[in-house]
Amino acid sequence: MRTPQHEPRGRLAKALAARDEAVRQLHTAHEALDDPSRRAIDEAMGRVFDGCVDAFRNAWLESSRVAAALEIARTLALRLSLVHNYTVDPTADLRALASRLLALLDAAAGEKKLGAAESEAAYLRGVLLLHAGDREQALAAFDVALQLATPETSESVDYGSCLFIAQIAHEEGDWRDSIRFAERAAKLASSTNLVAQALSVVAVSRHARGDRLRALRKFEDALRYFDRAEPLFNPYFYRNTILFCGIVSFDMGDLPAAESFFRRALEVTSADSHDAFDAYARLGRVLLLQGRRAEAADALEKALATYHFAESEPVVDVLFELGALHASLGNGPRARALLQRVVTSEIAHPGKAEASRILRDSAGAPSIG
Repeated sequence: MRTPQHEPRGRLAKALAARDEAVRQLHTAHEALDDPSRRAIDEAMGRVFDGCVDAFRNAWLESSRVAAALEIARTLALRLSLVHNYTVDPTADLRALASRLLALLDAAAGEKKLGAAESEAAYLRGVLLLHAGDREQALAAFDVALQLATPETSESVDYGSCLFIAQIAHEEGDWRDSIRFAERAAKLASSTNLVAQALSVVAVSRHARGDRLRALRKFEDALRYFDRAEPLFNPYFYRNTILFCGIVSFDMGDLPAAESFFRRALEVTSADSHDAFDAYARLGRVLLLQGRRAEAADALEKALATYHFAESEPVVDVLFELGALHASLGNGPRARALLQRVVTSEIAHPGKAEASRILRDSAGAPSIG
């Protein structure tokens, strides 16, 4: 029979020490943490999560179960905000665990046995609700956290609540609330890089609602705040901000600026990432519109070379554009290989009829074959 002395406190303490070290790295880095480094921290946080869950499942005392449940929620919150960029895609097992933790922590709060400030408890409740798949109730919890915040409330709670609300509002098409809460987050942030993240969310929502000029200005503001030499620099937000500067510049017809931003994005993007594919594809379109067809073909070829994901409409777009471009340049074999992939793709692409026409024409025209 187990006794209180056999409670798995050592496991929990070890997990929390590892979590503290991962957070310390993110907060004290004197130069930018690259994607591989952040992935390593994410893996470390995953092990922390597993350790907290193990302590929770093996706890005997109710107080130990509540303590472990709180640390699971804190670990999920840190992982979302510091590594997962405020987005969550929970597995079925994680949804079930989050629901179980919510019931336990709600009961503990009702009995005044939670051991966390009210504002933090509401914030963590929002995080768990997100993992349980209840975004509407999560929004309400984050709003409560902001209402309960005091000058002593930790930045992770008030800034985090604002940015979670802004991200959810954006995903639901509520640009006004997304902008309002992201701007509030920017005012709450103590770190230049956290200000930059919030401003980039403001800009994305302004762009989504069609306010291109103000969106571009806000993206450029965000770029001025990003500082690779300061703690909490987030390469995901940074490169997406650069990419969006290129996208908005392109939409506004400023091709030289768009080219510059897409090339700049490629300088800070991992070669095997989806962002690299996106930047090369957009750069190719800019070059094509400028009449630089050979350079455009090279950029689009690089886009295909970086794509290692499931077939989708964006990659079929590139196949079609590059196939048509090679046909116009007289590169018949390459054009046919690419356009054949468009025609046989399971993706319902609008260029299939045109691809078939080019293939038929090329079959009777040795000059491009």
